[in-house]
Amino acid sequence: MPLNADDEFQLNVLLASQPLAIRIDESAMRVHGLNARGQEQVCTLKPDRSDRQYLKSVRLLLAEKAGFPGGYPAQLERWSAMGQIRSSGNARLLLLAEPEAVIAVSTSVDLSAELAQRAWWALPTTDNARHLLARPTLLDKHCGATIAAHLVEHLPFETSAGDISQTVSCVLRSRLISSAQLEALWQRAQRRCCYMLGFLCTPDCLPQTANETACSAEVIPEGLIANGNVFAVALSHIFSAKGQRFIHCARLALQKPEDQEIVGTLLTTIADFFTQGRLPGATTGDWTAVTAQVDRHIADAATTNQQLHELLASTPALRDQTRAMLILSLLGDKTVQSTLSGSTSTGALMRRKLSPVTTMIKAELAILTA
Repeated sequence: MPLNADDEFQLNVLLASQPLAIRIDESAMRVHGLNARGQEQVCTLKPDRSDRQYLKSVRLLLAEKAGFPGGYPAQLERWSAMGQIRSSGNARLLLLAEPEAVIAVSTSVDLSAELAQRAWWALPTTDNARHLLARPTLLDKHCGATIAAHLVEHLPFETSAGDISQTVSCVLRSRLISSAQLEALWQRAQRRCCYMLGFLCTPDCLPQTANETACSAEVIPEGLIANGNVFAVALSHIFSAKGQRFIHCARLALQKPEDQEIVGTLLTTIADFFTQGRLPGATTGDWTAVTAQVDRHIADAATTNQQLHELLASTPALRDQTRAMLILSLLGDKTVQSTLSGSTSTGALMRRKLSPVTTMIKAELAILTA
């Protein structure tokens, strides 16, 4: 159905000014356009039918003027989900006032700083903020800091533990938050696993602690490290202050994971930290399968893995630490799959079910602590 004459005239005037982006405030029934000078033009709608039906007609008009007759193309929605949109040829998507179209631009493979800023203006939501802040080098300092501040401000209102951990990791990686904001996030991480998981996903951002102590790495022969023995190098990294910091925080996070999604992500994140010491060809599985696999590799190291054999032969005192490293590098969803099979439990009930496995994981982490 056509728009009323006044609204169609106002929208045509707005479009004639060649806006760079358009957004719709559905609650106020206003259309906003952003011009090249950074100024906004506003068109207040006067619907003659339900808001939903009227806005559909408005978006059809915008799509036609932007060169997308019929509305936001479904194939573009599929491509954007796969990260295959190229922003350089699709700046027109920001003229559709469609959230999906803005996300397509925000996740495009060649997003520019200018388009990122327009995309944020067009859709200043938490989801879009995470997409844009995933590539902070594309954002100018002011825009990036604004997006990071938005995410931190809205964190207390997030209901999904997965979204919280992703957001924390995103703002930490951007390095665009203040020291006070960082400290506030760190304090929450002491109480909630999902916040701590965000820090573990960005281990370089883990704050130093007053009682931080590195293990003695002198027991690893320097020759093995100099010759690039991957297991010796990995142990040296684990024994460093950074490694000890990660282990301490991982043990803390394992105490109270909120749901099964967080558990799977946490175990995968721990494994990723130890990935440098992962056995070639080793596969993830439940706890019994993983430990049996590692013990078999250790027993057969003399014939199957020369570097592992060299480390074990030259430093027998580190056999337990080496075994713990190899086990932890193989954690993942499958580690708890059989334990949680058929269960949708969360919180305390889930933690009771997982207790036998998490207790063993924490024991292996303890072996690697100073």
